[in-house]
Amino acid sequence: MLAKNRSPTVSSKTFPTDRRMGPRREARVKAMVAHPSVGLTKCKLVEIGIDGALIETGDLSLKKGADADLVLKIRHGNKLTHCRVPAKVLRVTEKGAALVFDNLREGVYRILLEIVYPNE
Repeated sequence: MLAKNRSPTVSSKTFPTDRRMGPRREARVKAMVAHPSVGLTKCKLVEIGIDGALIETGDLSLKKGADADLVLKIRHGNKLTHCRVPAKVLRVTEKGAALVFDNLREGVYRILLEIVYPNE
């Protein structure tokens, strides 16, 4: 799914309000956020895990508790495709938002596994 020369790295960063139990990766995956009030907007995927992600949204303001989709641009064989990950906004910061993934389909879960645990 990911280009072989662009695998993510494990993050050693700690955040005071971090509540994630699983590992997370600094992913080099292009991402967008989809939200009814703003449509589909580019964002920076800072970190991603099986249960959620941290994104930077720039001027875009999301509301805590809102439903949103994280849209990942991934490689599937020789083709680029998009994967929509349903999420809820867990917390909002000045730079972006923390998302918790919600009701993942099996295919989406497998894609997240490949991003978070590459080559395992």
